[in-house]
Amino acid sequence: MMVKRLVNSCLLLLGLACGNSHEKQPARSGSTGFAPVATPSATVEISRDGKTIARYESRLPDAVVDTDILMIEMNSPDAKYSFMGYIGSTRSGQYELNGEQQPGRATIHLYHDGPDMPPSLTPTEGKFSLTGMNGKSCSGSFSGSLKDPKGKAYTIRGTFSNIPVRNIEAGK
Repeated sequence: MMVKRLVNSCLLLLGLACGNSHEKQPARSGSTGFAPVATPSATVEISRDGKTIARYESRLPDAVVDTDILMIEMNSPDAKYSFMGYIGSTRSGQYELNGEQQPGRATIHLYHDGPDMPPSLTPTEGKFSLTGMNGKSCSGSFSGSLKDPKGKAYTIRGTFSNIPVRNIEAGK
């Protein structure tokens, strides 16, 4: 019994000696040691004959680099729209849109699952601007237009920032 009291007394004294008190500790200020991580964002807008028919924010935009091609994916949360952008370069700059993947050019494809527009749109007029590319993330904007076989004019435009980039070249 005497040993229990001695042990409990020692634990109590040890607790007080370590600074355990009921006083509020001052708030810590400063950095945690980690660099702040920018949140990725991506918005895509589709218009037909000048009227917006769809606009969405991609929750999980993704980008990969393979040799000298940057591929960006921005899907709608409901999986109704799927945007794919291909840039024939991995450097910041402005790239003319083209219907086919070529070095120094950009191609965008919008795939749609529904009856209110064609299942695939590939604008051949417009620009893709890659304003930030540092190997770890990319940012920019795009705007492209086309006419479908029925003569309806479509415009696809959007912006994206801080999209994480994975390098898949040679298994990296």
